[in-house]
Amino acid sequence: AALDGYCRYIRVLLEPIPRVTEGMRLASAGISSMMDISDGLVLSLYDLLDANECGFSIDSASLPLLDGVPPGKSREFALFGGGDFELLFTCPPERFPVPGLSCIVVGKVIPDRIVVVDGDPVPPRGYQHTWK
Repeated sequence: AALDGYCRYIRVLLEPIPRVTEGMRLASAGISSMMDISDGLVLSLYDLLDANECGFSIDSASLPLLDGVPPGKSREFALFGGGDFELLFTCPPERFPVPGLSCIVVGKVIPDRIVVVDGDPVPPRGYQHTWK
């Protein structure tokens, strides 16, 4: 959002707070995979796809919305934007919820090796680092 002119999110972009404590708590709870989504949710799911024999289905209506950003744009940022240092993890249903952590279920693991949003396949799109 900050890169698209929503100035209220500049500090979040420039001064990220890595979720180290939360990650350690999740690891202790026995989650099955985890990474941050700093390059966007969909691109991060493709990274997980490369390391697993399953796929992922996302329900975009479950994604948190950004204050001051239109809902459609907010979902677009959540799916494909960069700069979020939140954690993405998978776990068996019996390990969720994790005590002491506030987490949002945004999708589920599926048998097919594909990433889908609202039932439709999506390409591997997200924040692409460019170096000069």
